[in-house]
Amino acid sequence: MRIVIRSLTFLPKVGGLENMMHQLALAWAQQGHTVTVITAVPEEAAPQAYAVLRKIPESKVRQLLQEADLYVEANISLKTFRTGLRFHRKWVVVHHLPYYDKGWKKGLKLLLTRWSHNIAVSQYVAKTLPAPAVVIHNSYNPVFTKTNMGNRPYDFIFTGRMVSDKGLDLLVSAFLQYHQSRPESRLLLVGDGPERGAQQARISAAGIGDAVTWAGLLRGEALVAAYNSAKIAVIPSRWPEPFGIVALEALACGCGVVASNGGGLPEAAGNWGIYYPNGDAEALLSALQTALQQYPTTVAAFSQIQQYLQAHTPAAIAQQYIQQCQAWNIVPH
Repeated sequence: MRIVIRSLTFLPKVGGLENMMHQLALAWAQQGHTVTVITAVPEEAAPQAYAVLRKIPESKVRQLLQEADLYVEANISLKTFRTGLRFHRKWVVVHHLPYYDKGWKKGLKLLLTRWSHNIAVSQYVAKTLPAPAVVIHNSYNPVFTKTNMGNRPYDFIFTGRMVSDKGLDLLVSAFLQYHQSRPESRLLLVGDGPERGAQQARISAAGIGDAVTWAGLLRGEALVAAYNSAKIAVIPSRWPEPFGIVALEALACGCGVVASNGGGLPEAAGNWGIYYPNGDAEALLSALQTALQQYPTTVAAFSQIQQYLQAHTPAAIAQQYIQQCQAWNIVPH
């Protein structure tokens, strides 16, 4: 089958959307389909098992779509929607997040969902759309795996951008209180951003600098190793995350998960997470305490967690997409 994927942002840029569309493309290529990715990102990335065309004219895009069996686009774009409408019988839009545009731009994007076949990455995102959408969750990179079967020196780990929306300040507030009763506790912080300096100052002022490690930006095997050094992954987002691949990555590495309960995070970690109301530092503290108490149970249940994760591998998610497209009669059974 010939599949064209359009993702205006793509590798080598790094982010959840970019990684998800790459995983879809790679999984379909490995399953024997001919896959072409179209992107507006001009920078080259490492060669893949699929073709990548960068900043090509719209006439070329439409020529490709004439011969394609399936057209999959990451989010609706006002720059490209006319092509989607022209090929609406084979046009599938993957909605990665709610549309935050204002005024007529948001209205038009939402209206266009009535002509596309819609897949949403979570129930949370699906409920923001006026047209029906099938929910297919995101996949996670199988490089994330449990490698440490022994002791883990860090009680908690945070990974991600250190910006206000991600709630690092809430985690620091909760950990400062937790550390008072458990001075042996340790926290690993992975990432960087504008919030880092302020939170480093708070930790230093509290006199517990030795209890917190700032690892900076980590990727690939270094990030896997970081997860495997911690018991509990904390995702304290203030805003409602559309899904939360980070929760799947943490579970795959053998971590328990504490997360805010807004958006799609509860859909990502499922029954394996402990949740608290977004923005509530006291509730976060209680969730941290509960998660550490339950950590031995999490360790014992890892084989069950692996079964849960099997439904979120790139191959499994890519196959769900194909099955749904068959149900829509876009592609043959």
